[in-house]
Amino acid sequence: MIFAFRYGELSVLQPVNSMSYVFAAILAVLILHEKIPPLTIAGIVLIVSGVIVIGVNSNCSTTIS
Repeated sequence: MIFAFRYGELSVLQPVNSMSYVFAAILAVLILHEKIPPLTIAGIVLIVSGVIVIGVNSNCSTTIS
């Protein structure tokens, strides 16, 4: 992460860091056969959509500048 913070913007990298929760939930379902409650699924959807929005906005701002 330190290497990424050196070359990337904190406002973009920190939300991507929260994707670890998404990957942990996916691995729990695939490997441990756990069931994910609906509220957790809603949280995962919010995290993923937020990362997508920030990624698109970050890409657009660097293209315009």
